[in-house]
Parts: sequence; C-alpha cells; structure tokens
Amino acid sequence: MKNITILMMALVFILISACANTTNLGTAGAERKQFFIVPQKLLTKQADRSYQQFIHQAKDKQLLIIDPKLDQVLNKLKKNAEFYRQGSSQWDWQVSGKFK
Repeated sequence: MKNITILMMALVFILISACANTTNLGTAGAERKQFFIVPQKLLTKQADRSYQQFIHQAKDKQLLIIDPKLDQVLNKLKKNAEFYRQGSSQWDWQVSGKFK
C-alpha cells in the first residue's frame, strides 16, 4: 500500500511539473498551459506524415485546390503568428484544400 501511495504521488508530481506555457504571457489575454504527453518532435513528424498523405490522396483524385486566396490568408497569418508564438516564423507553413 505504501508503494502505491509513493507511486501515485510521483505520478501527480510528474503531471504537474510537465505543464508548459505555449503562448507568451499576457499576449492578447492568452495565458494557457498545456500538458504534453507526446514529445513535440514526434507530434510534428506524425502531423507532417498525415499532411503528406492528405496531399497525395487529393492529387490522386484530382481534388486538390490551388487558390491564390489561400496563400494570401496564409501570408497574413504568418506575419502575425510570431507575436503569439515565438519561433513560428521558422515553421514549414503550408495550406491546401480538397473537395469532399
């Protein structure tokens, strides 16, 4: 019983200490914390793989939307994203669309 109590306390401590700030404090009133179970590199890798699969399927079915308006919106987002999340200017920004 004592071992279970110690284990539970250790798990709670790990969960609490793993919370991280993901936005600049005070930026547009955003002060949120998140708990990351999956390492960021793994999450990014999985997201990229999923996005590439999406693009490949859309191209195969000739359903990929290429619209300059999407690029205009993306460029506006990129300009403002750095204010909310430092380092976002280094991200691999892409936007695509697909008909259902």
